[in-house]
Amino acid sequence: MTISSRYHRPRDTDEPGSGGPTARTAFAVPSLPPELLDPKTETTVDALLDTVRHLLEEENSRDQSFNTRGVGLAGFVGIIVSLNTTLGHDALAANWGTPWKGLAVGLFAGTLASLVGSVVVVVIGVLRPRETATLGMAEVEKYPLPEYIYAPKVMNQGRIMRGLIDALVIERSRAGSKATGLHWATGYSS
Repeated sequence: MTISSRYHRPRDTDEPGSGGPTARTAFAVPSLPPELLDPKTETTVDALLDTVRHLLEEENSRDQSFNTRGVGLAGFVGIIVSLNTTLGHDALAANWGTPWKGLAVGLFAGTLASLVGSVVVVVIGVLRPRETATLGMAEVEKYPLPEYIYAPKVMNQGRIMRGLIDALVIERSRAGSKATGLHWATGYSS
């Protein structure tokens, strides 16, 4: 029977040499050490996985806190800069005398430069959009495969935990750079 190419169905992936991305393979569940099947081990892994998830939630809260502080600082500095330029224009127009006029202009310019520099540091170091870290899609796409479906719960949780820990390390590093950016912008040192 011939089927037109418009309705052609890909050949069965069980055929030898099909090699397609959905090829079915025989999957043998390896024998596991008995301690992996122990309910105490499963409880321990559950607790560890919950801890890692909690740490990721805390890191996300920390990240949001840095973003909120950065937005607040940038907004505050923006208001100060606009008030400074408005009031500074009148103050610089006054007759201060020869030595004081140059000093007033220098202080005014230095103040504006430091305030604008602070906003630049906040925008670049804290508020610049960045990718977030999470489990990779390549890993998640494997979940329906036999190697995950037939694996013991502890093994799957261990794989997930490894991915979450990798994400936590990346998120913590990013939050640390945001903290550094806020310290530089506000002039504090730790």
